[in-house]
Amino acid sequence: MISLSASLTVHEFRRADELRATAGDWDDLWGRAESASPLTRAELLAQWFDEFAPAANWRCLAVEQDGRLVAALPLVGRRVKRLLELGGVPSNPWCVCGDLLVDPQADVPSALDALAGAVNRLAWPLLWLAPIPLAAPRWQAFAAALTRAEMPFAAKVNYDIGEINIDGDWERYKDRWTGGHRRQMRKALDRACEDGPLEVKVYDRLASDQLDQALRRGFAIEHRSWKGPAGTSVLRAPGMFELYRRQARQLAEWGQLRLAFLEHAGREIAFEYGFRAKRTYFSAKVGYDPAFADYRPGQLLRLLLFQRFHDERDVTRVDFWGPLSQATSPWSDSVYPVGRMVVAPRRLAGRLSFQAFRLLRASAVASWSLAGRMGSR
Repeated sequence: MISLSASLTVHEFRRADELRATAGDWDDLWGRAESASPLTRAELLAQWFDEFAPAANWRCLAVEQDGRLVAALPLVGRRVKRLLELGGVPSNPWCVCGDLLVDPQADVPSALDALAGAVNRLAWPLLWLAPIPLAAPRWQAFAAALTRAEMPFAAKVNYDIGEINIDGDWERYKDRWTGGHRRQMRKALDRACEDGPLEVKVYDRLASDQLDQALRRGFAIEHRSWKGPAGTSVLRAPGMFELYRRQARQLAEWGQLRLAFLEHAGREIAFEYGFRAKRTYFSAKVGYDPAFADYRPGQLLRLLLFQRFHDERDVTRVDFWGPLSQATSPWSDSVYPVGRMVVAPRRLAGRLSFQAFRLLRASAVASWSLAGRMGSR
């Protein structure tokens, strides 16, 4: 714990039990913060550390002002080529839990100045923060704090994530689709309905045994899709089903879990693992039975699910929670950029590491440009 003033203190949590012990205060900050993902809440962060970094060097920095937390940033050590350890946010392809939490009603510059100061004192020579929503106000404010602290940093956009703004007018939303997407979905819906009834079933609060059964059925559908042979399905990866089971149980306890199944003539042919918080729905995992590929079952599930969102009006935004793709682009009516921020402490090791990073990046750009010129001849 570092006291910066009579009302401003920075805490460092270094063990999962310490993070769990402060879950009430951490989650209270999450409730006030801009970030909507429930995966950034204390218990699910602790689960990520338990699963992916049980012996790693990690820090959860939290700024307290006038008796409550006003900013927080979880960080974990990552080895680069088994040589250099950098600090990063707790995220990987299975679970994105790392984000900056800031209370927008607090003294944001002071809180983030304190956080930047704490980052500057960490032992890592560089912080490699990715993936993060670079254009979000919280990260823009953090960049401003780094500038005030004279800490070198560089940011780069890697991809866009699609989103849907739900205004309750389903027909107006469909009018924004391309003609090709509208025709594809109409044909898929007609073809499926000709062969049997379609129904979307959404489960949120389930007893533990019912939840486990629903998860196993859902991820079995995902496993039968291309993800199974590719080795990227939850059931194919050791330990991943257990991780999602623990995560789903916690989300269900909070009332934030959403498991959606598409049934055709009574048979489950598509599945989506999602969660909802702060009126935002996150589409985390989706799969379909390839035996019904002609119906475009994954897309039909989304069609009926998004129509339900417009009708029920308890969701105002859908976040596709991954890089914009052919599967999500036709639905999206806006995007936001996601990328990396590389931050160097002010000490010599940080500045040298940052200079090396910039030289390597410049060399990579030059090599790419040379290859492009040679390929154009």
